[in-house]
Amino acid sequence: MTGSDFVRDALTNPAMAQAIVNWPGTAWAGLDRLRQSARHAPADQELRSLISLAESALAGIPRPAPAEGGLMVCPWLRIGDTVVRTIAMTARFDHAADVTPR
Repeated sequence: MTGSDFVRDALTNPAMAQAIVNWPGTAWAGLDRLRQSARHAPADQELRSLISLAESALAGIPRPAPAEGGLMVCPWLRIGDTVVRTIAMTARFDHAADVTPR
């Protein structure tokens, strides 16, 4: 099930907002990813339920400017007085119908 751990274990957990320095960007990127998944699985009611939970968790939290590249946001974790900036590398393999020749 897409996104279930993120939504239930992180997005709706107030302690995560305190532990992640760039929480608004991380949380909104997660919600955007859920919405993208829903476009590919419009009949998935569980996914719709997760989106509803995520939207409720983000009510009143302003959306920051989108991250460069738009694929992901790397959370910056607050551990005591130290901020650990995570990095990641992603590869994206989309259906051929989603590719525009240049």
